Amino acid sequence: MRKYLLAFIILLLSVAPGKSQSDHSKSITISPLLLILPVLETTLEFKLEERSGVAGVFGIGSVWGVGVFEAGAQYNYYIAGDFRHGLQLGGEALYTHFSLADGSTTGKENGNIISVGPYIGYKYAANFGLTLNAQAGATTGFGSIILTGGPNNTAMKVTASGLLLNLNLGWSF
Repeated sequence: MRKYLLAFIILLLSVAPGKSQSDHSKSITISPLLLILPVLETTLEFKLEERSGVAGVFGIGSVWGVGVFEAGAQYNYYIAGDFRHGLQLGGEALYTHFSLADGSTTGKENGNIISVGPYIGYKYAANFGLTLNAQAGATTGFGSIILTGGPNNTAMKVTASGLLLNLNLGWSF
């Protein structure tokens, strides 16, 4: 996990401007709270117009010994303010894959979940680039869990609803 965090810090330093910028058209952020698990989730948002943006979300890590990979997208429309700082309405679609070996050479659990949901949030990018982004909403997920390695393979379909919460910190340039 440390190598992913180090790579992110190097990326942030490589795009950090040497002087104040007022025309931010890209933002790269991480979710610092997920680093506790440890999962490195990075969001890269691109300005489409003054009041809208599209973002890619990518994550890798583990949660209580379960390997996690995620990839997704967001669309943000700034109903007040603009891409640099404003109140946003948006939607997120996120694919999550997880995998857990049970310790034997044959048993393994895999799962794939797709979750979608709307949110409301606020983004603030300082003139020098520091960016804070908070989003809260609802999400619905559906997918499958596959158990292999025992006398029988088992597949289960799952659906769930929950809270969508993103608290991100990063840089705009």
